[in-house]
Amino acid sequence: MAAEDPPRSSQTARRQAIRRRRAVALAVAAAVVVLLVIVISSSGGTHRSGDASAAVTPPPVAARTADAAVRRLLKQGKPVYCGGRSKPYVALTFDDGPGPSTAQAVRTLAGLQVPATFFLIGKQVTPFRETVALEARGNAVGNHTFHHTQLTAVSLVDAGREIADTSKAITAITHQPVRLLRPPLGSRNPGVDAVARAEGVLEVHWDIDVHDIEGANAQKVLAAINHQAKPGSIILMHENAPQTLGSLGAIVAAVRARHLRPVTVPQLMALDPPSPQQLAAGPRGCGLRDPEATG
Repeated sequence: MAAEDPPRSSQTARRQAIRRRRAVALAVAAAVVVLLVIVISSSGGTHRSGDASAAVTPPPVAARTADAAVRRLLKQGKPVYCGGRSKPYVALTFDDGPGPSTAQAVRTLAGLQVPATFFLIGKQVTPFRETVALEARGNAVGNHTFHHTQLTAVSLVDAGREIADTSKAITAITHQPVRLLRPPLGSRNPGVDAVARAEGVLEVHWDIDVHDIEGANAQKVLAAINHQAKPGSIILMHENAPQTLGSLGAIVAAVRARHLRPVTVPQLMALDPPSPQQLAAGPRGCGLRDPEATG
């Protein structure tokens, strides 16, 4: 019987070695599975292009920093027409919403990982309250007066009411203060500027108008961006103009082809604010010959 002991010991050792190899193999397989889950989860978070709440490219500046930049400019009391021209950022802005096509525009831009700034007409805010909440998610929302009123054509009291009522309507939905104003038609004067300061909103104009609201077709909209977009540009568009809505992908591609990154207006003011000289020069500080425009 003693002669049979070594084989049993050898068999036991072999079985133990097999168990160890199996344990190692299972551990490796488990690690591979965990790694695959992590990779798939990471990929899935960046490809839900149809969901406006999907993850987008992290903003280049924190929201608190962007808000502080706007408040600093507010203290200077001058309208803004563009950024400082020294950094590769532009702001895509959209007027006259919210409307029937706004939600689609927001989702399209989210799929492209592009934030934008939307200037809202106050009387349309409550009927499109869900859309306003969607716009405020990852974008900037501004004031475009309650009735799309030309502020230079009404009393300063009425101008203040147009601004205040719109900000109140927006804040009731977003629970965030409204810091930006785009006067309809770009109409302003010292009185309007004073009212805007009193209401705590920064006047934001533009240096590129694609003229979509005036009937420019998709080709002309793109041509305006291709020919004029530069660092610091603030581009005026209307998301409810069908030629613009249908061209959002091409618009973003045109901006990126010029090595520019779209950001919100508050982000632009933090990353590349206009210089004091630009602010003092008004529209001419951004290369505009004619301060009158349509918006």
